[in-house]
Amino acid sequence: MALPLSQKRIGRSFAKRADSILSLVGLHDRIPVATHARSYRKWVANNGDTTHRLDYRLTPNDIVFDVGGYRGDWAAEVFEKFGCQIHVFEPVSNYSAGIAKRFADVECVHSHCCGLAAEDGSFSLGISDDSTSEFVTSSESEQCRLRSVSAFVRENDIERVALLKLNIEGGEYDLLEHLIATGMIDMFENIQVQFHWFVPNARSRMNAIQSALQKSHATTYQYPFVWENWTKAVA
Repeated sequence: MALPLSQKRIGRSFAKRADSILSLVGLHDRIPVATHARSYRKWVANNGDTTHRLDYRLTPNDIVFDVGGYRGDWAAEVFEKFGCQIHVFEPVSNYSAGIAKRFADVECVHSHCCGLAAEDGSFSLGISDDSTSEFVTSSESEQCRLRSVSAFVRENDIERVALLKLNIEGGEYDLLEHLIATGMIDMFENIQVQFHWFVPNARSRMNAIQSALQKSHATTYQYPFVWENWTKAVA
């Protein structure tokens, strides 16, 4: 099936940008970058944003964690389709304030101005629109708060999360490694994660996480360094 013109342009634009990045990075980083480029083309061809990312069986009683909420677009789509309880974690104050305002009249969507991590803390974040990250060099930065994931679920009496979405520009490695090491990973029925290639040792860390996840979850879709989903295996 032929791609819409807009998607063809997106694919060409991304490929050109990826080629530019490849000319700047060292040989060690080229494999993740090339993998990302190939995966992204397939993702666009399969309309992943409107198919895979919303393909769940959720109910209004289910709890969803949107970690890396940005402007709240994905949370809005999930709420519109399923009407479930959504906790949106966004550490950048302007973005978090926008999310809070956007869902001010929606009792089921809760905005938290923090990131989720292994423990409470703070970190400096380079602000660069949807690529905001502690690994990004930017002329604008913000000191952001981190919230312990274990403390958050305990204080809110949460025992099961139907869907954990992670798009935290490199922070996904530390958080998933912590959840796996502590056994907390079992409380998440689905894990939708975007692994980022620009983190040191990205491929080896991603492979190790995926190997560990296979003990409790199984993939439903996988586009390396773009998006993938892991669903809890039936005992």
